[in-house]
Amino acid sequence: MGRVKAYFTRWRRGYLLLPIALLLLIYLSSGEAELPEVEISLPQVRTLVERIPASGKIKPVKEVRISPDVSGEVVEIGCREGEWVERGTLLIKIKQDIYLSAVERAEALLQAAEAERREQEANVERMEGRFRRDSLLFCNQALSQREYEESQWDYKIALEQLRGALYNIETCRAELKESRENLFKSTIYAPISGYVTKIYVELGERVVGTSQMAGTIMLCIADMGSMEVQVNLNENDIAKVCCGDSAEIRVDALQGRLFCGIVTSIGCTPVGEEYGYSGNSSSGGITEYPVKVAIVGEKRDEEGQREENKLRRGSERPITGMTASLLLMAGRSENALSIPLSAVTQREGRRVIFLYDSLSGVAVERPVLCGVQEGELIEITGGLSAGERVICAPYSTIRRELENMSSVLVKKE
Repeated sequence: MGRVKAYFTRWRRGYLLLPIALLLLIYLSSGEAELPEVEISLPQVRTLVERIPASGKIKPVKEVRISPDVSGEVVEIGCREGEWVERGTLLIKIKQDIYLSAVERAEALLQAAEAERREQEANVERMEGRFRRDSLLFCNQALSQREYEESQWDYKIALEQLRGALYNIETCRAELKESRENLFKSTIYAPISGYVTKIYVELGERVVGTSQMAGTIMLCIADMGSMEVQVNLNENDIAKVCCGDSAEIRVDALQGRLFCGIVTSIGCTPVGEEYGYSGNSSSGGITEYPVKVAIVGEKRDEEGQREENKLRRGSERPITGMTASLLLMAGRSENALSIPLSAVTQREGRRVIFLYDSLSGVAVERPVLCGVQEGELIEITGGLSAGERVICAPYSTIRRELENMSSVLVKKE
């Protein structure tokens, strides 16, 4: 009986010590688990090319919207939508009756003014002869002062009437010139060679226009041989792009085709504020700026030859309105010291990385200067040397948990 009692006493003591041992084991193991587990890598020297993705619509580099300088009824349309027209081709003719009448009226007024001038010239010649004769008589005291002054006054009046006739001729000539110009403007010719992309008027329709301001838009002509992609870049990317940068262009409708592009224009005014409107220029409140990329040809083939002729081959060429995806080559760096992008984070407004000190097993914070970024790699231009061990993952740990001299565990592969 005593042995059984002693056995149960030892079992009860062991039962009480077991939870304490388990808690101690969990505590010791949790001490190691609290250390963040990280991955490290060595900087690599390579060539990096920063590519900025964008998308936009294809439009002609040169597109002309044609509106009349005179008003009237459309009586002839000399082209069709989609038709190629040469410069100087008749496009639209406006009814000319009133402009022909204006020319005839101006010509008649000019003829009348010319006749008036001839009459006044003859009158001046008569008054001049009379004045010279009366001046001679007045000098010989054969003519009174009053008669001399009357002769002088009649001569001056004749000169003023001649000046008025000459001024009237200039006015009539100007009116005739304007009438002839209006008559000429009633026939609209193509200002450039290109395709008629849209006709907005029909026969019999009345159009309005003046020489001082644009009137009714009648049609559009575009040079499809020179196309460009118009895209919007956000404020974070616009500073990286310069005129002359190259681009790779893929047109959604032309699968398997890769085109070359050149940045030709970078807007300084945010999208949506071109006409003084102030507000969010894009969704999400991110400011965007317009950029134009000219399509200069196709990507070089395997033999190194660019097939630019394909830009003009019927349906194989990019057409206005098509959607295009771009990769803008914003920067290139040879022999760049690169590390994974996930290794870089922000601390107090500075870009920093964490180096692994293998002797002490801690992460050492290091401010760095960054350069070109390509995909998941970024160039380090200052603050890092080749051979140093960089903590590169996981990014959540680098961003939120690591501090200078934090103890870490290196993940074993």
